[in-house]
Amino acid sequence: MTCIVGYVSGKDIYLGADSWFGDAWSYSKVKRPKVQPITVPGLAFPILLGVTGYVRLNTVLERMEMPPIVHDRRQWVDSIFVEALRKAMWGAGYLWWDEGQERMPEDNEIIMGFEGELYAIQSNFQAVQIDQPYAAVGAGAWHAEGA
Repeated sequence: MTCIVGYVSGKDIYLGADSWFGDAWSYSKVKRPKVQPITVPGLAFPILLGVTGYVRLNTVLERMEMPPIVHDRRQWVDSIFVEALRKAMWGAGYLWWDEGQERMPEDNEIIMGFEGELYAIQSNFQAVQIDQPYAAVGAGAWHAEGA
């Protein structure tokens, strides 16, 4: 079971994760963080990104060119960041079509935190702004949110 949790306190963001990369059938304990700070042009502080599932998405995020931030943070996440992520994933050969929709592997989810806000990006690229001070993604999300 894998899980990444996020917590907001004012403008501060905290993300924590287990050390397992993989899916229900494979196990990969790697020497890489599942939560990492990423510098974004126009932000004073890095955003925090947490990744569940395969380690390859973590590599794509590390290497992708981050688009500059815009005033409307929700628009930046929903449209600008997600589009840049899609392009980076296509370039890395990490996307496919499933029932007429672009998808990343279902085990991959992203939790993003910056400037006092948490977002979850699901495998179908739906970005959800979290309206409570905590969130979790991954197979252990229900357990973490219920604790």
